[in-house]
Amino acid sequence: MRNSRDLRVRRAVAVEVKAAIERAGKSVTEVAAASGIAQTTLYRKLKGDTAFNVDEMSSLARVLGVEARRFMPDAATVAEVRMPEAVGQ
Repeated sequence: MRNSRDLRVRRAVAVEVKAAIERAGKSVTEVAAASGIAQTTLYRKLKGDTAFNVDEMSSLARVLGVEARRFMPDAATVAEVRMPEAVGQ
């Protein structure tokens, strides 16, 4: 079973990456091509379905002209991430 804090962190990282893409004025397609991350994989990670790994964050940071540490949310941001309601509860 997945830890809800891990899910929150994963989704908060996705929010930070999306914001960096928007600030850079690039499309997800452009970023995927330039970073070497498959477009479908990048979309899945931006939805928070799967986690970004260190190599992916490093490639994204290079393409977006930011430091990779910008993608790591602080504790307050993680706490604010909304989680979908569990099915059947």
